[in-house]
This record gives sequence, structure tokens and C-alpha cells, in this order.
Amino acid sequence: MQLGPDGLLYYPHMLTGEVLRISPGGGEPELVATGVHEPVAVRFDRGGVLHVLSRGAAGIITQIDLFGGGGRTTVTTGICGQDNAAVDNENRMFVSSFAGGGITEVFPDGRTREVLPRGAAGPYGVTIDLAGTVHAADHYRIAGPDTGDQLVFFAHGIVADGGLLHLTSQYGQMFTYDRATRTTRNRLSGLDCPLGLAVQADGVLVIAESGAGRILTVDGDDRVSVLAEGFARPVDVAIDTDGRVYVSDEAGGALFRLASNGSERVADGLDRPQGIAVDGDHLYVVEAGRRRVQSLHLRTGEFRVEATVEVNVPDPRTQPALFAHGPGVPRPFAGLVVAPDRSLIVAANREGGVVQLSE
Repeated sequence: MQLGPDGLLYYPHMLTGEVLRISPGGGEPELVATGVHEPVAVRFDRGGVLHVLSRGAAGIITQIDLFGGGGRTTVTTGICGQDNAAVDNENRMFVSSFAGGGITEVFPDGRTREVLPRGAAGPYGVTIDLAGTVHAADHYRIAGPDTGDQLVFFAHGIVADGGLLHLTSQYGQMFTYDRATRTTRNRLSGLDCPLGLAVQADGVLVIAESGAGRILTVDGDDRVSVLAEGFARPVDVAIDTDGRVYVSDEAGGALFRLASNGSERVADGLDRPQGIAVDGDHLYVVEAGRRRVQSLHLRTGEFRVEATVEVNVPDPRTQPALFAHGPGVPRPFAGLVVAPDRSLIVAANREGGVVQLSE
């Protein structure tokens, strides 16, 4: 909301795509503009032109010359998730983003200059598709080096499946993003803090429902079954070439392999194991409590430290609430995936990036 040159308060209505104004003393709102793309904030520049920011992935700004010729133009900034702006005495506009953070100067023609670098809210889960592109689940968006940012709210776990990206939210949802159509389909709700997920050869999803201590399967018709339960806090799953499922139990400090007659403990004594990935005879794990990645040889049981990584290790006694009058602060989760060249891709969420570990 902003006070305009005419003394009225201007504000966006995101759900209807409208901009309205109203007297500070109250009364009936007056419609100013319709058909504005996902308006989230309004600002007047020094010339009296109204700029309406869109929260969308393209970073559209609609410019409306209300007190001049009445013209209306749009520029595309590429700033995913714009949320606010400020105009200085030289009429320069600076825009912030809830999705990627940072501050960016936006010129009248849509060109941009980074003032404060954008970063990541996490990142959390990471995956790699058949083309070798890495995608990260970063709370408000899917981030990727080749595909750009896509707004998918509360994305925490992620796995690539052909042209699809399957995601979980710690707030209880599982959804699927279609990269071809750029559409998101909500598939499940009401889960208890789901996190890591993997895809079986038959297309069935395996999900770690960390809050309930269970491992679930979800088929193409969104039918849910319990594959295993009784874990302390399972946070990630991985599947080997024989279809066997592995589980990291963060609270239990252990790694498990699921079998038809139950679960087999393959390692314990770990400090907050989170993201896992399997490659041949090796099971890789982000041991978040010790900020390192280890490999476990599945035949010999030997561990080897592969690298140290910058991941978050918050004190559970001061961990913000997951829900606080709505979605609160998600719990840290460092995802892990093996690339085609057998390097490791890790969500280094302490420094806000994705890193590649090579020999």
C-alpha cells in the first residue's frame, strides 16, 4: 500500500489482479486497474507513475501513468517472486524478492543491476534429470542453472522423473510440477512433515514421512500405502538398481535397508544423517551433525569421509516452529544426489548454495 500524489491510498488485490485506491479516512474503494499480473506491491516513482510488482516467476512490473497520458506498459525483469520496491531521490527503483532475496535495481526498460546478490532460502532437496540438469527445492521455488526459477511454494524434497519433478513440503503436501506445461498438481495433503522422496522403476513414489516415522508409497492414482514404519525421524530415501529402498533416520542416527520382512539396520552412530544416495556398492549420506558427507560400502560396512560440507546444524531447543499461525520456518534438510559422472551434488544450506563434490 502507498499514498499516491492525490492523497489516496493505493493497494493491490493479488487474487483478482486488480489495483484499488481508497481515502485514508475510509469509504468505498475505487478500482484503478484490472488484469494486472499477480500484483503484490505498488509504488509511485518521482514522476507520479504507478509501478505494480508481480510476484510471478517472470518478474513483471506494470507501469501505469495515472496522472499523465494514462498509458500502461509492462516490463519483464526476471526477478522471481518480487515483493517490494523503493524509489530514491534520483528516481531509481530497487526491488526485493521473497523467493531469492537480494536487492536489484530495475531500470525503466526492465534491465536490472544486482545491488545485493540473490541467494537461497535453503536449499533443501536436490535432484538431477536425465539431461544432467540439477534442480533444487528452495522453499518458494524450484531453482536450476539451466531452467531458471519456477515458483512452487514450500518445496523441500524433490526428485526428477522424466519431464516431471515430484516434490514434498514439510507442511504436509506432495505435488508434481510438469516442466513442459509449467503447471503444478497438488496430489496429497495432510501428511506429517514429508521430506525426501524417490521414484521406483514402475513409477511409484517412495516418501519419507518424517513426522510420522513412516515410509510411504504413492502410485499414479495417488493411492497411499505404508511401506515401513517405526522410525524415529526418517528424512530421506534412496533406491538401488535392484529396487531396494534405503532410509536415513535423522533422529535415530541410523541408516536402514527395507526388506519384505521389515527393515535392516546397515549403519548407526551417525550424527543427524539426512540426504542419502546409492551408487553401486556405495551408500552416500550427508551427516549433518558433523557437516560431512560419508560413503558406506554396502558389502564391507566400511565408512569413508568424502568431504566436509557447509550445512545447517541448528540447536533443536531453539528451532523455530514449523507451524506458527500458518507455515513457519522449515527444518533444515541437506539433500544429496549422485551425478552421471559420479560426482556428488549436495544442498549446502548453511552457505545457501548447491555444491558439487568431485574426486
